[in-house]
Amino acid sequence: MNNQKTWVEVDQGKILNNFNQFRKRVGKEVKIASVIKSNAYGHGLENVAQILKNKTDYFAVDSISEALIVRKISKRPIVILGYTPEGEYAKLLNNNIDQTVFDLSNLIKLEATARRLHKVAQVHLEIETGTSRNGILLADLPKYLEIIKKSKSLHLVGLFTHFANIEDTTNHSYAEKQLKTYKEAVKLVTQFGFTDYIKHTACTAASILFDKTYFDMIRLGIGLYGMWPSKETKISAQNNQVKIKLQSALTWKTRIAHLNSLPAKTYVSYGCTERLMRDSLVAVIPVGYYDGFDRGLSNVGEVLVGGLRCPVLGRICMNMTMIDRLMMKLYCWVVKNKKKSQPRPLLVRLILSIMRSLLESIL
Repeated sequence: MNNQKTWVEVDQGKILNNFNQFRKRVGKEVKIASVIKSNAYGHGLENVAQILKNKTDYFAVDSISEALIVRKISKRPIVILGYTPEGEYAKLLNNNIDQTVFDLSNLIKLEATARRLHKVAQVHLEIETGTSRNGILLADLPKYLEIIKKSKSLHLVGLFTHFANIEDTTNHSYAEKQLKTYKEAVKLVTQFGFTDYIKHTACTAASILFDKTYFDMIRLGIGLYGMWPSKETKISAQNNQVKIKLQSALTWKTRIAHLNSLPAKTYVSYGCTERLMRDSLVAVIPVGYYDGFDRGLSNVGEVLVGGLRCPVLGRICMNMTMIDRLMMKLYCWVVKNKKKSQPRPLLVRLILSIMRSLLESIL
């Protein structure tokens, strides 16, 4: 029996379905890097690594701590997409973990550490093409390539970029400009004599919409977990007749902790921002913004009870949320026998599609 107030359930079959959908989409010749950073988008880092350890070509994480956890589970290549402090370089070198490089001083320090340890650092260069985040400007790229070419302690494994505006719009002209800049970087790398490296640009949205972004590998993030990157991505896919069936793998559940029968005009929760329009049955669930149920969903969010939607009433509290249960009275009680009836601990599935960020923040 589950005695938790709230918990998540991850469906292994749905994660595998989503992976296979993208495998079918990009073909067998294109590698898939499964992005399992940030606790696998809330789905459990170790759990998802176990599910995909014999399926994925690559794992992509954000940090050395995540990479070391995955390395204990799988021997598949791992790339750290984020920043790694100099003091952790030995760990990634000793565990055969790839490192993304976007800063010249870090490349120099990584090379020095690898040389001292008699190791070869596996690096992916991230090219700045328009996201204005981490990345190497095209004009600065030769400096990096010269260092890598001269050193026996550095090996160029990959060259990639990240699209800034491919999922939140149906106009992809900006992504086209980024792709053009990336191709210029590829030409430059080729001129320096590098040929055997992985080219990768495609995120989930690009993997769905643009096969010209596939190159050698895609980075499969939110789509792996059954979520569309955005409404616009789904619209664009439908317009282009792209057939891909994603299944949401995570269900967030809780229980009904208390029921209140309240008269019309009663205020609910802090700030008196919600006033009942009618006599109502208000349920309290033991989940709040501390657990990751974003307070921005106050008065606008919904939860599922018995498969039917119930609106959030008033402000979401730190550890509790009130919902409207008037239309669901029949689900509240189970008659055990003619002499006695008792409350049934109902499971409430919170709708994660309202806010994508819920995935990373819950629990």
